[in-house]
Amino acid sequence: MTPKPELPIPERYQVLETVSHDEGEVVYRCLDQTLGREVFFKQPGIALRAQSSEAELNDRTLREARALAQVDHPGVQRLLEVIESSEGVMLVLEPVVGECLAERLECEGPLAPADVAKLGVEMADALNAVHAIGTVHRDVSAQTIHLRPDGSACLSGFRFAKFTSQARPLSTIAEVLRTKGPDASEAAALLPAHPAPEQFGSELASARTDLFALGCVLYSALTGKQPFPDMLGHGWSPPKSPEKIVSGVPQPLSKAIMSCLARSPVGRVQSAAKLAESLRAAGGSGGSPGTTTGARKSRSAQVAGLAVVALLAVAFVPRWLESSAAESEAGERGISVIEGPETGISLAGSVFEPTISKSYALLIGIGEAYRKNGFTPLANASSDVAAVAEMLEALPRPWEVELLTDDQATRDGIMRAKQVLEDKLEPDDRALIFYAGHGTAHADSEESGWIVPADGQTQADDPSRLKWIRYDEFKRFFDEAPAKHIMILMDCCYSGRFAKERSSGAVPFEQRYLSRKAHVVLTSGRGNETVLDGAQGERSPFAAAFMNAIQNCEEPAITSSMIYSQILKEFTQRGIPHEAEQYHPDPAERGQFVFFLE
Repeated sequence: MTPKPELPIPERYQVLETVSHDEGEVVYRCLDQTLGREVFFKQPGIALRAQSSEAELNDRTLREARALAQVDHPGVQRLLEVIESSEGVMLVLEPVVGECLAERLECEGPLAPADVAKLGVEMADALNAVHAIGTVHRDVSAQTIHLRPDGSACLSGFRFAKFTSQARPLSTIAEVLRTKGPDASEAAALLPAHPAPEQFGSELASARTDLFALGCVLYSALTGKQPFPDMLGHGWSPPKSPEKIVSGVPQPLSKAIMSCLARSPVGRVQSAAKLAESLRAAGGSGGSPGTTTGARKSRSAQVAGLAVVALLAVAFVPRWLESSAAESEAGERGISVIEGPETGISLAGSVFEPTISKSYALLIGIGEAYRKNGFTPLANASSDVAAVAEMLEALPRPWEVELLTDDQATRDGIMRAKQVLEDKLEPDDRALIFYAGHGTAHADSEESGWIVPADGQTQADDPSRLKWIRYDEFKRFFDEAPAKHIMILMDCCYSGRFAKERSSGAVPFEQRYLSRKAHVVLTSGRGNETVLDGAQGERSPFAAAFMNAIQNCEEPAITSSMIYSQILKEFTQRGIPHEAEQYHPDPAERGQFVFFLE
């Protein structure tokens, strides 16, 4: 029986059967009666329609269409036509003959190492063509990879595709989780199958996000196991190398796949072209990428059958990943990194050379000193910053630490120390400021507030707050201090008001991680939240999570966004009633504050 489309389609297309149907999209095999050819006709799925406005649906579909229209590669499904109707924008696509990779794996189990290498080469070549036009696929999976009868592979499923030049305040995953919540069933239609860690936050996807997803696909195809079965629920845990799971896997193939799976984009293989090169050397065959017009092979023989697409497998994500990774890093001390030649620190095959001259930290903690001024004393603020100082001084690269606690942290003492730090900084230095104490909200502005120094009086005793320090005093540090890499951590109530502007826009990897300024703010709560100091003798939740992220990192480097991801995770696991935030005060500067741990 001929299926009836969920949405009307032009009479020109006769529906023959349903190829795939899930919450996000429906694909029909149709006969184009005008041209006498079979096509795939794609419509948005019922959940996607229910949870998106018409404008959002059309925008998503047109992004997919524009991406496909610009890619000319035999390993990428072709766009044939765009249909605009009263029901919205729909796509007419090349009918890909064969079966999807998910179906093959389900029926036959893992592939042989040589087949995995060959598949990886073809998909890396296809992604190289996609990335060359400035597009990120964002949903590479066993469901979006099809195997043709001749053994070649084809990449489809561009519904999440986005041009990297498009500015957007949050990644898709973070945006979905903010609006739908991690437990909302309808969120499945709006999320990709193999999200990379950086996609869980305010950072945008990059080419290396696609390589992470491809690495997940190749790992599963080779071993029959998921590389990160518990990442969404229990956090990051590095996967076991494939050669340790399956006997006979060549080490070069295992190494090439693992090069895709680093938590940070900094540590992954640098490009799809580099990955294809490594996989070819590991035994994968395949020609050179066909990325230019006219390079596409004839596909007339492919119209003989249809692809059976498995349902999109989407994992739900907890709140700790909602705004995390704001594209993925954190670590020992903010280090400006550039690609190094023979020297430097090796991160999964990529070499980076730190260019930091000196590292400085100003740590401010006020606890018992509040008691004499009428404020509630804080049990752990002073000991928290002292512990952070010890941690920084124990890291491999030396830090010069200025520690102000309790009576030392007066208004004059804080302002003087901040000015001394600002005056000594050089462009290649890095600076870290950590404040733990009381914070208050501005009554007339949701974007400002005060920190309360040790000699601050209550508002009743000092209505003008002459001794208090506005958040703006610390915001100006980003503009006035010459250091390229600066991170400020605010462990106080209403700290989310410190830097209201979220990061937006997308820049190439090399600029974002290797040359862009890293101006980063991490706060222990949102602008309307009070925060916990913790029980007597413990760390505050924020200080504990910050230190745990660095001290428990198993990689040679950790960035500010990776730290942020771990803070969110720990807050959720402990049931902390406030939510940490990450900001890039200047949206144009999206570098990461990197701590090298080796």
